[in-house]
Amino acid sequence: MNAQQMLEKYKGICQFQCDLLLFAHVEALVPELVSLLNLAHDPKMFQRKKGVYYCKGREDERVLLLVEFSQCFLTMIIRFPDELKTKVQQLLRRVINQPLHNTLIQQSLMNRIVKEYQLDIDIVDRYDLWSTTFQQKSFGMNMRSSIMLESTSS
Repeated sequence: MNAQQMLEKYKGICQFQCDLLLFAHVEALVPELVSLLNLAHDPKMFQRKKGVYYCKGREDERVLLLVEFSQCFLTMIIRFPDELKTKVQQLLRRVINQPLHNTLIQQSLMNRIVKEYQLDIDIVDRYDLWSTTFQQKSFGMNMRSSIMLESTSS
């Protein structure tokens, strides 16, 4: 799916991603996210703590919670309606202090996780990232800065 198709299909949906060090943090957030987002949650599958846990919204299948379990940390990706952005941010702020950005059409950990675990989740095809990541002003500025640094150090 390209970025434009993703924006059309997921109009009104936001996506956050974050890394957490402790399972206890994720475990504390999940019941509140399940309730807030009306997710079809399977507590037994979640407690297995292996690979990836994924559940969709009961009313809107575009809404989801995905948790990847690894040796060092846990990755949590949440897609939710825009009108719940403040509430989701408040929940996440209890356990993280990293900036939260809408990663729906940005280069995201979602791409790697979906491909690695062969999940049926819509993502922006990595070949379409030219129009999302590489054309962002911040990306261009970082590239120009690094080129300037290289040329001045020569």
